This record gives sequence, structure tokens and C-alpha cells, in this order.
Amino acid sequence: MLTREPPQRLPLLISAQEIIPTTKRLLANIQNVRSTIAQTVELSSACFQNAIRPLIDIENSTQCELGMIAMLRYASPEDEARNASVLACQLMRESSAELVARGDLYRTFKKVHDRQEALDHESTKYLNQLIKDYTRCGHGLLDNDQIQLYLDKRNAIDNMRSRFNKSIRDEDSGLWFCLEELDGVPQHELARFAKQVEPQEARLRFVRNRKADSQVVLEYARNPATRKKMYVSSACKLPENVGLLEEIAKRRHENACRLGYASHAAFRLETKVAKTPEFVEELFEKLEQALFPQAYQEQQVIWERKKSYLHDNNDLTDEDEDTLNPWDTAFYNRLAKEDMRVHQEKVSEYFPLRHTVLAMLEVFSSCLQLRFEHLSQDYVHSSIWHKDVEVWGVWDEREASIGEFVGYLYTDLLSRPNKHQGNQNVNIQRVSFPRGRNPNVV
Repeated sequence: MLTREPPQRLPLLISAQEIIPTTKRLLANIQNVRSTIAQTVELSSACFQNAIRPLIDIENSTQCELGMIAMLRYASPEDEARNASVLACQLMRESSAELVARGDLYRTFKKVHDRQEALDHESTKYLNQLIKDYTRCGHGLLDNDQIQLYLDKRNAIDNMRSRFNKSIRDEDSGLWFCLEELDGVPQHELARFAKQVEPQEARLRFVRNRKADSQVVLEYARNPATRKKMYVSSACKLPENVGLLEEIAKRRHENACRLGYASHAAFRLETKVAKTPEFVEELFEKLEQALFPQAYQEQQVIWERKKSYLHDNNDLTDEDEDTLNPWDTAFYNRLAKEDMRVHQEKVSEYFPLRHTVLAMLEVFSSCLQLRFEHLSQDYVHSSIWHKDVEVWGVWDEREASIGEFVGYLYTDLLSRPNKHQGNQNVNIQRVSFPRGRNPNVV
């Protein structure tokens, strides 16, 4: 229940028709700020306040709308909105590339960095990251033509990544099975699979290749041929993405080498905790050594469960008990768990969605000292993209900052057609404060 009015309004949902014009307007505003800095700030007088602060201010004033626009490609139920969001994200990437392509701005920002002004933590972090963005595009190493070539290649890679991800989001293929093939699948699961309209085909059900549907068949279908068909169909979907992925990997490697790195992995890991591919490979080897014995034992349990199941089910005479196929694992793993009285469906009855969400928020409240207040549909209706979306206002409950507004938490937890498949975490809006109220927030 809302007990206080949040000091910062929720961002309004942008219509499909407004997405591209709004994006272009906001990016034009950003471009104007950059040009003003380049034209008015002399190297001799460049400082954080006149060269960096304007970038921060324009980011804060545009991030809300741009964040909402970028999010729509994952979750909007409208084809037009998702497609417009994808195009808008391309424009944003091009705008970001234009910023780090400018040698004049790099020289200005580098001058500010070299001054080593006494700044608060967040300002220092922002400035350091800005310089790192430039150096990781070749500034200080490559000439202007080489930098532009690098960025052109990076934009091309980003566009290919966008196509790759869009095809996954839009993918809706699957297989038709008759009810006999789906023997073993629980009735409530069968009920959610699409049916044939024609009466003569009423016993057919359509199972999509998305994991939420295909996993049901892999776990419950008695017929190994059914599970194999489902597994192969899911594993081999989107064949056009294979060549695209190979091209992305090739171009990433070329671009990393252009900057002097041995590989794309070396380039990416430089800013991560792991730092080097060698460290990651060593970590994987240690994990393999530690986990393999337990994994082998668990596989043996599943294997033995297959043998006993085939022994008790004489109708599955074509199955080889000495082979554990990839489409067998989920089915026999479920049976092995049930032998230990672990019934996933029974367990899930104790974790209904609403109860689980509220319990998780209680954990966050306790550990992070936050207060979550649910916002009514009337309050959020113009800021959500689907009726399933819920929003909480979040306040700080720590003694030193009790009552300060932290932001909003959106949840969009239910599966639906044309929604991003898998987990997704998107920053839509940052908290903004009036200038001077909180100098540590940029």
C-alpha cells in the first residue's frame, strides 16, 4: 500500500508512433551539448564543471525516456513498438559511437582527467569510465582513420547482434504432436498447448520450441521418439543464426586485434574481475576437477534409473539401456528425484508467484534495509506496457538516510508471445535530484 507520494514520477509509456521521433529529438539534444562543449571549452580552461557536467546533465534528463524506449524491444506486446525500439536502439548505438569517435572531445576530456581535480566518488568514477571508453576505441593508439574504421566495424557487429537477438525474440516455431505421442505429459500442461481448429485433427497439440514448453515434453513424455523430436527441433531452431554468430565472432576478433589485444576475450575481460582469458581457463579447470566426480555420480544415478524404467516398461523395446541420450536426461532425472520423494510440481504448490515475490522482497528489505510499497494499477497504468507488470516504490530504511527515495522496481514475470525468452534486467530510469541536494549523485 502506498503511504507516501514518490518524489519522482514514473516515466510515461511511449507509443509506437512516438518512439523514433522521440529518440531522434533526444539524441539531437545530446549532440547539441557535445558540440557546445567542443566549440566553447578551451583546453587551457577545461575542467569538470564546464566539460563533463553538461554530459552528465543531458544524460540525466534524457535517460528516462531513452531507457523506456530501449526496454520495449524486450517486452512490448505490440509488433510496431518492438520493431521501432530495435531501430531506436540502433540510433542510440550510433550516437554513442559518434561520441567516442571525436578526437576533439577526447583531448578535452583527457585534459580534465589529467588535472586530477578533487571530485566526489561518483564524479571520479564517471570521468574515469569516460576516458576508458575512449582508450578502448583506440584513442592514444590509432590515428583518426583507424579509429573510425574500428567504430564502423563495431557498429556493424552491434547491428548483427541486434538481428541475432531479434530473431530469438520473434522465434515461434514448434512441432505438432498427437496425444499418444504426448503420453505422460500432465493434463494441465496439455491444456495450454494450442489445438488444431479442424475437428478431424482435434487430437493434435502444438508445442513451441521455447524452453518453457519444450522442457515439459522432455521431462514428461514417455515416448523417447517424442522427446528426441522435441530436443532436435529446439536445438536446431534458427539455423540462420549460426552463420550470423560465426561472423560476429570473426569480426569481434578482428576488431580486438586492431586495438592490440590477442582476442575478443582478452578485450572484454580487461574490465572484468577475471582480467585475462588465462585466469578464466584456469578457473574452469579447477571447477571441472571439483565438480566432475559429483556430476559423474549424478549421471550414474540417472543412468541406473533409465535401466530400471526400461525393465519395468516392456513396450519401450527399441531403447538402448546402455546409452544416455541428451533427450533422456530431463525425463530420467525427474524420475530419480521422484524416487527420493522430490516432486517438483508438489514443491511448486508451496511457491505461488505472488507469495514468492512478496517473500523475496521481504528478504531484500531485511538484507538491504529497503522498504517496498506496491503501487496500484490506477497509479501506474500510463507507465506500464502490459497488465501483468507490477511496480513498487522503493525507499531507503538505513538510519543515516532513512526515508530517501531509491527508485522504482518493475516486475514483468509471466511468459507471453513475442516477449523476450529468458531472464532480463533493464535499467529504465535513474533517480534524479535537484542540483545541489545530493552532490554524490550524477
